[in-house]
Amino acid sequence: MKDIEVVTPDNKNLLFRGAAEGVAVMMYSPTLEFVGYDMRTGQKLWQGPSEIELTGNPFGYYISSTSYKAYAASIAYGKLFTTGYTGHVIAYDLYTGKVLWVYSAPTNMTKFPYYPMFFGCIADGKIYIGTHEHSADTPLFKGHKIRCLAAETGKEIWSMYGWGVPQSFAVADGILVYLNLYDSQIYAVGKGPSATTVSVQNDVVPKGSTILLKGSVADQSKGTRAGVNVAKGTPAVSDEYMGKWMEYLYMQKPLPSEVKGVEVKLYAKYPDGSIQYIGSAVTDPYNDGLYALAWVPPTEGTYTITAVFSGSESYWPSQGATVIHVTSAPEPAPTPASPEQVQNVQSLIEAYGPQVTAITILVVVAIILSIANLYIHLKKK
Repeated sequence: MKDIEVVTPDNKNLLFRGAAEGVAVMMYSPTLEFVGYDMRTGQKLWQGPSEIELTGNPFGYYISSTSYKAYAASIAYGKLFTTGYTGHVIAYDLYTGKVLWVYSAPTNMTKFPYYPMFFGCIADGKIYIGTHEHSADTPLFKGHKIRCLAAETGKEIWSMYGWGVPQSFAVADGILVYLNLYDSQIYAVGKGPSATTVSVQNDVVPKGSTILLKGSVADQSKGTRAGVNVAKGTPAVSDEYMGKWMEYLYMQKPLPSEVKGVEVKLYAKYPDGSIQYIGSAVTDPYNDGLYALAWVPPTEGTYTITAVFSGSESYWPSQGATVIHVTSAPEPAPTPASPEQVQNVQSLIEAYGPQVTAITILVVVAIILSIANLYIHLKKK
């Protein structure tokens, strides 16, 4: 057993912040210096830098005097994560105190340079962050976001507008839920179902024809706003633009000026039963999530075309199929005469014109005489 002094000669207070994985974590106030102790022996393991100095934000001090300090430190994956009114998330090695990474949320303003952040929950290697104030003024300060960070690197995985009350966060079955005080709605964030289609204009074509394979990939989520399903049937978009796209669908934000679709891979089942990869296309979210790919079937017979969307971090996979039939190629049409051939024929006609005319007259006379002789012969009878 070892006693730990909680008040220093220079009037700093040592506050308990949490304990897990064999380490008890304390914090000096007002400097926000975190200290790690061995839970079994009480031995001091490390002492971190002042977060006030590290972040350059003196507002961080106020975390010491608010009940929201319960949402400003958390231990997971062998790390200590801290946040609060500093507007930064700082990750320490739980056993050495080494600062591993720092994430900040700047406001780009002068008086309040950073958005306050608080931990909602940590799960699946991700840190979910909301915000709040001791006595928040209304209208609420604009610009706060729900943030998802990778616990290992501190990289932002996604973010979107929202005043997420930290004690409202929960994760279960791969779904994050929280209360957004900007609109007093409960949000559920996770993978949604998708639907993929594929079709052709003409499903029976002669061999050698080019066919245009086209279709779409659409969101099938049941998300509603004011009782109206605003997500089902909307184009699927790539993960990197999902935050902006959800703000557009659910929060009356403008249509993003840049957004990308998802990749669709197309396969053909040939008449002999083999499966061949045709190619890929990317959907266009600005045009109903459509995609298109031109292809020439190589042989006669019936083909089954399958379009596959492999899914993403935002959507579950889906696929669609259609059938085409390729008939034998039509007989080639006669080749029209070239200008040179036409000119040659005309030259021959001009050269032999008189002879052709004389021969034609003789033939006509011979036919007349034959008819006359036949008439005389019949009359004598």
